[in-house]
Amino acid sequence: KAGLGKLFAPEDIQRRDPLRLNNLLETLPGLTYTNSNAMGGKRTLAARRGCLVYVVDGKRWRGGDDAPDFWISSQELGAIEYYQNGFVPSEFVTLAGGESCSVVVIWTKWYLRLKL
Repeated sequence: KAGLGKLFAPEDIQRRDPLRLNNLLETLPGLTYTNSNAMGGKRTLAARRGCLVYVVDGKRWRGGDDAPDFWISSQELGAIEYYQNGFVPSEFVTLAGGESCSVVVIWTKWYLRLKL
């Protein structure tokens, strides 16, 4: 509401009909792709400055090296919020462990009780 982040509402996600979560996130300012050095490595999104933290349904993502893009199907996406480092609301700074990171907040259809 304060204009400090970006929101993909359910109707935005439906209209864009992404194949994957990252198809939405790659359009956001401040994010860039990184490649692992391993053969056949994964392309993941990272913050251009600082770190990137994911919050899924109100809990910090603890997927190790795997981002939610590898585990959450685009059909499960209910809404997405994105805040760049320095503009993150306090409740998400707390979930990020107090780190000064950019934050992607993912709300699943299940959590929002939206029709799958």
